Amino acid sequence: MFITKLQLASLLALLVGAAAVTEPGSGVDFKLKSKFGALISFGMRTSRIELGNRKAGISRKKGGIRSKFYAVGMYEDISSKAKGFNLQMLTGVSSEKITLSLKGALEPRCSDEKALHGFENMMHKGLPKGGGCPKGTSLEFGTGGGKLSLTVNDKEIGSVASKPLAKAFADIYCDKHAVCKMQKIPFATGVSIGETHAVQAEEDFADPIFTGRQDGGGAAKLGKSKVKQDNIADPIFTGRNDN
Repeated sequence: MFITKLQLASLLALLVGAAAVTEPGSGVDFKLKSKFGALISFGMRTSRIELGNRKAGISRKKGGIRSKFYAVGMYEDISSKAKGFNLQMLTGVSSEKITLSLKGALEPRCSDEKALHGFENMMHKGLPKGGGCPKGTSLEFGTGGGKLSLTVNDKEIGSVASKPLAKAFADIYCDKHAVCKMQKIPFATGVSIGETHAVQAEEDFADPIFTGRQDGGGAAKLGKSKVKQDNIADPIFTGRNDN
């Protein structure tokens, strides 16, 4: 039977009792166990950087270039099936930009305006305006118990009590319009070898446009495994790119 490098690495990790497994596209290590349960899949979110500046009259290069945005690990509680997500930032952005990106992905999936406003307030509480969301920041979102919770760099921020919001957040990475392709962890409980969790993202869910300078250094070194480009209309960074 053919075994991929990821499957072999995951099996070896289990055999030697390793605590983490590496997402190949970003090089980020995700713990096999967290407060949310067991790691069942991971992926990498990319964004498109459009070259050129409309205000300056500079034409944009069609399609732009791709930039690593964040790596994401999905965890699941074996009993409740509640999911949790760990986002690891691969580049630095402002708190407003990461908030708008996630809220923009939530809006087509959740019609609860009060809950969406609560999510925005929670994000700003965890990432104060002007403080930014630097490379390496860890954002953990829990969807169990009929609420969406947020922890930033191991500091619990708060939660928004809304089942529709919690489900919508999970759907960002689980439904057929998922913002990135999630690869299931081989040999994880209840996971079949070779399966993927979400299909290729589609253009139906466009994120807000990011303008101005993109701060933060280059992303983690790209692994040997090639990550397919998702088709979703990503946040657009115009102007200077400091990677």
